[in-house]
Amino acid sequence: MARMNLDPLLTFPDGSQLVVSTQHTGEGVFVCELFVSRTTYNSQSELDSVSAHMQGPSTREAQDFAYRSAQRLYPDTTDTIKKPPYLIWSGPFRKTAP
Repeated sequence: MARMNLDPLLTFPDGSQLVVSTQHTGEGVFVCELFVSRTTYNSQSELDSVSAHMQGPSTREAQDFAYRSAQRLYPDTTDTIKKPPYLIWSGPFRKTAP
């Protein structure tokens, strides 16, 4: 997996976290993706994507989209989900195959 910044938005009762990755594509587009991060038995982090890429022409627009998506995915936790702004990684953006 490519290196990325992950910003925690919410911690679930089992200790896993909802995290967001925000990247700048270098083409005037910002992309966010939501993951659930779990620690495995050997203390490694495991990331499971729970959203598609969400993009916007500004950091704030992409992150607002990610925040609203997190609220829709986890409606019982809307009051505890961290609001933007989130960390941004300006490293290489790679599109994944559909």
